Amino acid sequence: MGLEQIKKEIEAKASSVSEEILAEAEKKTKEIQKKTLHTVKQLEEEAHRKLKADMDSLKNKESSLASMEMNKLLSQARKEEIAAVYGESEKQIAKLPKQTREKAVKKLIEKSAKQIEVARVYANADDLAFVQGFETQKIQTAGGVICETKDGTIRIDYTFGLLFKHIKETTMPK
Repeated sequence: MGLEQIKKEIEAKASSVSEEILAEAEKKTKEIQKKTLHTVKQLEEEAHRKLKADMDSLKNKESSLASMEMNKLLSQARKEEIAAVYGESEKQIAKLPKQTREKAVKKLIEKSAKQIEVARVYANADDLAFVQGFETQKIQTAGGVICETKDGTIRIDYTFGLLFKHIKETTMPK
């Protein structure tokens, strides 16, 4: 075997080994690329799911905030409307016909008499005209009466202002 032939054999073996190494490297490169593409696809899917979840959460928060704001505005509008109705009712009470007002004052005194022994009645000048059989005293009020015992220790306040306040306090929460 000559030197030339040994050289050709070495070159052939080197070429064969080189081809095997390149083929193996190419095979590993393709596996790495495949794994990388799979990992990238998984990361993209996870990012997409997270983004969708975040968007849904944000939509829900926005929807809840909008709903709360709407309820707040509706509640405020209701309160304003109710306040207007109470205000108008108080004005209408002040304008009651004399006969109706007299009935109301007498009923309030009767109601007080069921609770205490009425000796003194406080009312505005118009309502005092309807009070009979009791000591009277004029006060500033939109209407109604305050009834008091003889010794002045117990008073029952049935003035229209206080009655409206009580009605507001009991009906407003509803």
